Amino acid sequence: MVYRLYVETVKQGDNIGWAYAFYNHQDFMVYKRFGKSETQNVEQVILEVSTAALTYFERSIRRRYYDEHFSTRIDEDYVTLFTHYPEIAKVAEKFKSGDAKSLGFMGDDKDLWEGLMPFFVQKTMMFENSTDERFIAQGQELAVQGLK
Repeated sequence: MVYRLYVETVKQGDNIGWAYAFYNHQDFMVYKRFGKSETQNVEQVILEVSTAALTYFERSIRRRYYDEHFSTRIDEDYVTLFTHYPEIAKVAEKFKSGDAKSLGFMGDDKDLWEGLMPFFVQKTMMFENSTDERFIAQGQELAVQGLK
């Protein structure tokens, strides 16, 4: 199955409301979560929430099948993460192309980026910039709920 994951944020005062939602191939929302962060940096919140959402996908949504002979995991579920942080898609592209050998993360976001690294190398996970207004609006509505 192919899923789309939208991560959205809404800033209000000193807080950032965040939300993520998974949609299946028929555009039905199959899982959602939202909350509030006191972190002032929207990009840090996007990185944190993206890692949490992809971890949830990995542990709960994705099906695991085992080959009878080799006990190998066969990935059948795909997900594309959509965010408003274009750097995620750029870094993921470098990882997928094999050009990430020289990438080194520094600063306050280092741990956040390193949390996403295992997902960048998976062939079943793609990363793009958000453009679909319908899903963006739904995500922002959820993020506002996180501020309440």
